[in-house]
Amino acid sequence: MTSYQKLADGTTIEKQSTASLARDSQGRTWSKVKRPGDPLRPETMRYETISVFDPNTRTSTNWCTCSKVATVKHFGEPLPRRTERVPGAEGMDVYLGPDREHRLKYHTEELPPQIIMGVTTRGSKVVRIVPAGVDGNDKDLTTTIQSWYSPELRLALITIIDDPVSGLRKFEFSNMKRTEPDPALFQVPAGYTLRDEENRTAAR
Repeated sequence: MTSYQKLADGTTIEKQSTASLARDSQGRTWSKVKRPGDPLRPETMRYETISVFDPNTRTSTNWCTCSKVATVKHFGEPLPRRTERVPGAEGMDVYLGPDREHRLKYHTEELPPQIIMGVTTRGSKVVRIVPAGVDGNDKDLTTTIQSWYSPELRLALITIIDDPVSGLRKFEFSNMKRTEPDPALFQVPAGYTLRDEENRTAAR
């Protein structure tokens, strides 16, 4: 991810971060993010956080190399997915809120498709407008989200978020490998203590 933040004096701050992602044929997903840590706590410097979601057991397991504890969260059954398209929704303005003057305004439209890393994607754009005065803002706040999604991979390969509050952020996949990942990725390493959402613990 690359983010750009522009300060009031015109200074632009650019930050980059990377994450490793994997998904196997069982639908399990794995992600690893490298963290710089807290300079005031040397024991946390240069650590990694790992997250695994298993749709078969409906569990999310998270652990960090800065400790020896893995937390397991349990989820209920997902809500039925809505697959049909709403007639006339393309290019439609949608208002959410108590009244039109104080509602958030959303506008959606399609973007030209792109071929990214040899994969065909379809593009979309969502524009969200917070009207002036709703959140103490003297002008409308406009956030634009552009995304190119691969139906084949079920992933958004590029997402660009332009937000006047948090700045410009770009999420982009690279170095993609279409092979089955190592099953060991989805297992909590030996020596960690498992703690579920009810705070029951068990050593591995």
